[in-house]
Amino acid sequence: MGLRINFAVLMHIFIDTNILLGFYETSSDSLVELEKIAVLLKQGKATLWLPDQVEKEFWKNREGAIEKHLSTFEKGGIMGSVPLLVREHSSFGKLKNTSVEFERIRAEIIAQVRGEVLKEDTQADRLVRTLFSLAKKIDTSGPIVADAVERSMRHLPPGKQDCLGDRINWGALLAKVPQGEELHIISEDGDFASEADSDMVSSYLRHEWRTKKKSEIAVWKRASKFLASKVPDAANAIEVERTLLVESLEKSPNFATTHKTIAEFTEISRLNPPLAERLGLAICDNSQVYWIVGDPDVKAFVQEFLRQYGETIDGTTRKRIEERLSAC
Repeated sequence: MGLRINFAVLMHIFIDTNILLGFYETSSDSLVELEKIAVLLKQGKATLWLPDQVEKEFWKNREGAIEKHLSTFEKGGIMGSVPLLVREHSSFGKLKNTSVEFERIRAEIIAQVRGEVLKEDTQADRLVRTLFSLAKKIDTSGPIVADAVERSMRHLPPGKQDCLGDRINWGALLAKVPQGEELHIISEDGDFASEADSDMVSSYLRHEWRTKKKSEIAVWKRASKFLASKVPDAANAIEVERTLLVESLEKSPNFATTHKTIAEFTEISRLNPPLAERLGLAICDNSQVYWIVGDPDVKAFVQEFLRQYGETIDGTTRKRIEERLSAC
């Protein structure tokens, strides 16, 4: 069947600050996970909710998080304490030479990374800014902060004893996520999680969300876990993007959407066979595509598709596409 985007309805996402800072530290996720989320946001398959508290915490803690781990990498030794019997080994000279080259390359990498950090131009910086630009921002001043203070005084979750940050974020989500919409929280520190099962949301928060929003809520420790449940076969962001565009053509309700999708589908190389077959069937079966196959942009797109995948797709599908082209 190939990759299917498991987003039958718009997904609502909240990414905690600790997840974003993790991409500067030692996160188990790779930056590809942020790219995938960005693609889903651009394609209108998900909404990322961004309380301004997250932005403030992120920019406040970014440099400290980076420097902590850069310093650890910078000071980490390669040789350590060397016993005499090792130093006198015939190959020890080669090891010393290797360690000198290692130190040179390490210093070079650190200098380059520190320069990018100062300019806020690391790959992580660029991806986080992209997410921020695509997110729905929430102003947390006034009642939301006041409610967080009261929650803290009552020792209600989320968050630690006197911490306001997560309580502000929670109040913002309660205030702005539409009624009846399921929410997915991606957070690593456990403040939203159940004490009995860290893979489940706190029972108190679940009850509050169900009562006030009439919907469900889930918590994920990593972005990759969330994406694996929704886009299980996507190897990278490009695959997600191409799959969403094919899906858009499959479901195109009018000519305008078809033209728009084809304009966005600027690169159709390296489609896997199941996805190529889906695209071929979309061209054959959706009248909002084949009725305008004579339009210059659609015709050029279909001809290029046949050139690249004519021998890959099912013979019947190829013949039907060729008939559509010859009839225009």
